[in-house]
Amino acid sequence: MRSLQKLVLSKKSWTHTHRAKFLTFVTDINKYWHTATGLHVPPKLHILQHCAEFEERHRALGLYAESQVESCHASFNFLFRFTHRNYSHRTAQRMRRCLADYCLSHTALAMARDAAKQK
Repeated sequence: MRSLQKLVLSKKSWTHTHRAKFLTFVTDINKYWHTATGLHVPPKLHILQHCAEFEERHRALGLYAESQVESCHASFNFLFRFTHRNYSHRTAQRMRRCLADYCLSHTALAMARDAAKQK
């Protein structure tokens, strides 16, 4: 399980071998789940089938993990609630401004982190 977790949450692109082993693993789970448990395959296991194709398309899976998406969502919601209130009647404009603020703040943080690592 630790190997699976490490692979799925990796921010690096998978090799062809990693992808093939993952697909074999997921196929086996789906193939034998009902026999082993007497239950239908739950949705969270079914979604694993799509992880390999998602990783192949986007070249990373761990970058898009639920916790990262939820963290981004929380930050964006905070910006939306408490900034650019003068655009409250223009939702699309307000959303664009909040998204720009979010992207710029995270870019600045990443640049600061990189600069600190170089020291």
